Amino acid sequence: FDQKAASANRQGFADLLAVGAMLAWSDARLKRDIRRVGTVRGLGVYVFRYVWGGPRRLGFMAQEVARVRPHAVRAFGGYLAVDYAAALGG
Repeated sequence: FDQKAASANRQGFADLLAVGAMLAWSDARLKRDIRRVGTVRGLGVYVFRYVWGGPRRLGFMAQEVARVRPHAVRAFGGYLAVDYAAALGG
């Protein structure tokens, strides 16, 4: 994990926060190569890849968010998604 990629991920998370209300697949069962890289408002921030491939992403784990802010988690088709605006709003 190089510095350039880390910088791009930090910018990606900042962009995500700027978007406001956003629902994203955040279920740990849909992710691999998971590594915690920080904390935002008491929630772990992780770098990961989805099991179906693609680039590294940055975000929360729905199971963790559900323990702290259950109102910010939704279930779809048996998997969990996080409403980032609700999760970050408290």
